[in-house]
Amino acid sequence: MNAPWTPPLFGEGLDRGALWNAFLALAGRGLAIDDQRSMGFQLAEPPAPDAHCLRLQLAGDSRSIVCEVRDFPFRDLFQVELSVADLAMLPDGVREAVTEGMIASLRSLLPPDFAADLTIAEEGPAARFLPALGPEASWFSVRLQRIDGLFADLRVGAPPSLIVGRLSRDLLFGIGQPGPLAETLMITADVTLGAITLAAGELAALEQGAVVVMAETHAETLKVRVGEIVYAFTQTGEGWRCSGPQSLDRHRPRAALHRQESRLSEDMAPATGDAADHPGTDVAAPADAAEPSAISLSDLRIAIDFDLGRSMVPLGTIAAWQQGMVIDLALPTLTDGVEVTIRANGDVVGHGDLVRIDDRIGVRITRFALRS
Repeated sequence: MNAPWTPPLFGEGLDRGALWNAFLALAGRGLAIDDQRSMGFQLAEPPAPDAHCLRLQLAGDSRSIVCEVRDFPFRDLFQVELSVADLAMLPDGVREAVTEGMIASLRSLLPPDFAADLTIAEEGPAARFLPALGPEASWFSVRLQRIDGLFADLRVGAPPSLIVGRLSRDLLFGIGQPGPLAETLMITADVTLGAITLAAGELAALEQGAVVVMAETHAETLKVRVGEIVYAFTQTGEGWRCSGPQSLDRHRPRAALHRQESRLSEDMAPATGDAADHPGTDVAAPADAAEPSAISLSDLRIAIDFDLGRSMVPLGTIAAWQQGMVIDLALPTLTDGVEVTIRANGDVVGHGDLVRIDDRIGVRITRFALRS
């Protein structure tokens, strides 16, 4: 059974403005729901105040979706000569029965999870529902189509927050693979040498000329960081072989305050000293033992990244970075003098130059602008 494809650790962290722009970039395209159904949409104007509309709601969401059915294949599905405009002239009982059949047919054209959560709250003229949507509502003309050519045309309005939060989800996370939205959503990716985790006091002690040496890193291996996940790529004769997504370990317990040893992350080791051979041990204090006065700002841990470059990559491309896959990537060459950007918790705090030390790779800090 195929499970929905979800980018690791992305779901709640995606920028909603970027999602909205990526969603609008799909306007005018045919979007496959599955091998039997497709859809397309365009921006549209709101319906006339007297247009007959349905107010819809999704399970667990108090916000409304307003839908005007503009064209529906009554003849092909129900074997009756009827148009949407005729619905208003039907007796109440007949109209309700026809409307229920129409909605059931429309559900069969929608993504299954979305259709299952959709309910009809009420129906009536658009003027009754438009004020509740508010002026910020966005309107779309939507066509739902079967593989045999049958289609229905709708006009749909909803708050952008609902569209981004739910409607786009079915386009971003398809069944077993990225949905079409993943082709237009651009994600920031950093080519990185690795990271260290330092206490704030240790970070403040870094200065120009210091050298940080990579720990246990193959010279032909590069990493790409995307949000809070990292992909390692090893150069082969055919291209770059991917390790698959790995979670970054950013949240380490605070070391016992009486210890003075520096603890680096697994990715990096100090240029001198024996900390790599005799690492300190982080100790988590019991929940009821710590006193607020015992926590010093200088002991707070900060993630430091050493990056070689930043680019925007389609989410669909990142989805292809699976374990064992060989991918054609334009990654930088690890030669002496290549500029390295130093980031603390994502903010640029300095720069350095890549240096080769025997078969190891390090960074010589050339500029460091972190204030104490």
